[in-house]
Amino acid sequence: MENSKVHITRQKAIINGAREFQILIDDKSELTLSNGDVKSKNLSPGTYKVQVKMGRKGSAIKDIEIKAGETVHLNVSNAKEMYYTNIVIFCILFGFALVLAFGNLDDKYVFYVLGAIGVKVILEQTVLINKYFTISQE
Repeated sequence: MENSKVHITRQKAIINGAREFQILIDDKSELTLSNGDVKSKNLSPGTYKVQVKMGRKGSAIKDIEIKAGETVHLNVSNAKEMYYTNIVIFCILFGFALVLAFGNLDDKYVFYVLGAIGVKVILEQTVLINKYFTISQE
């Protein structure tokens, strides 16, 4: 029987770039990917469940079917699709809050808003980024 292969590419990312991804195939750790890595694994033809994990957090499970002699290409990423949009929104809101703050420094609620926005952005881009793990098939 002809061997089949799964070919997995990890997209290069700044956030969590130093951490390794574990690739699980049918709940068994099969590969470790560093930032920007490309690795392949020979598999028998069949249906497999693939998941990417970093620590305790991971992606949704993706079902893939591999036929005899076929190579399935997967891309894994932890980059949030709206990453740059969030940064632009943060900068606009931050600028607006600064204008409000310097217009009336006694308004403590402006600083509460600034703090809440800052905490949200920091958490989304560090701790909570793992919820954005994705596996896509080419």
